Amino acid sequence: MNKPKKKRQKSGKIKAWEVSMRCVFKKDNDETSIDYIETCSILVHTKNATEAKNCNELHQAIENWVDSLIAEKSYSPKCHLSVDRWNAIRA
Repeated sequence: MNKPKKKRQKSGKIKAWEVSMRCVFKKDNDETSIDYIETCSILVHTKNATEAKNCNELHQAIENWVDSLIAEKSYSPKCHLSVDRWNAIRA
């Protein structure tokens, strides 16, 4: 017999969204094919997931983060950025 599935208990309303990202870089002067992986987590203070994904401040923060890594660690400007997950922050 199949047990009826229980709905997940939500503990409070969503207050913000946290996006976990990772960026894969290479170095121009590096002869080896080593990938340099950097991770970051940014918190967006909005209830709506669509607003969080289209937030200009988020896009600017990501650009600043990538630019600072390129400047600090002399990575190549070409990189691969991916979003690992979106986490709902509940109150």
